[in-house]
Amino acid sequence: MDGNPRRIACRDQDGRRAELEVSALGDHRVGLRVPTGERYELEALEGVGRLRAGLRDKLIESALAKREYR
Repeated sequence: MDGNPRRIACRDQDGRRAELEVSALGDHRVGLRVPTGERYELEALEGVGRLRAGLRDKLIESALAKREYR
C-alpha cells in the first residue's frame, strides 16, 4: 500500500473506535485495510463502484428501518 493512506474513523460493533485505511496501490487498484489488519484490493472502477453501491444501499435500508421504529 502507499505510504500515505487515507484513514477513516469508525466504530466496531461494541462501540470501540477504530480506523479503516484506504490506499492507492497503482495500476487502477485501491487497497482497504480493516481494523483487524486484513487487507483487501479492489479494482478502481468495478470494485470501488460495487462497494460504494453496497454502502449506499445499506445506508438507505438503515434510514428506512429507523423510521419504522418511531
